[in-house]
Amino acid sequence: MPGLVARILNGTGRVNVGQGAVMTVQGVGAALSPAIGGAIAQAIGYNAAFVVLGSFALGSLALWLLLAPLLKPACANPPEGAGAAGPAVA
Repeated sequence: MPGLVARILNGTGRVNVGQGAVMTVQGVGAALSPAIGGAIAQAIGYNAAFVVLGSFALGSLALWLLLAPLLKPACANPPEGAGAAGPAVA
């Protein structure tokens, strides 16, 4: 995901802001997942915790599939200075 964000925001001057937002969301998700899973497991059982946390993952996958057409234009155009094999290394 960070690579995609960098590619989408290339040339806007906002790549670092985008990277920071992605890393923040990933960190919050990683921090909250055990707490949410533990609370659900304690309240109504492990099976329910598995189903709820699995549904978060499936929801993310559904959003990704739904929004993929919006990302194709950003992925189709390589960044300036990058050849077919990737960025030039000096």
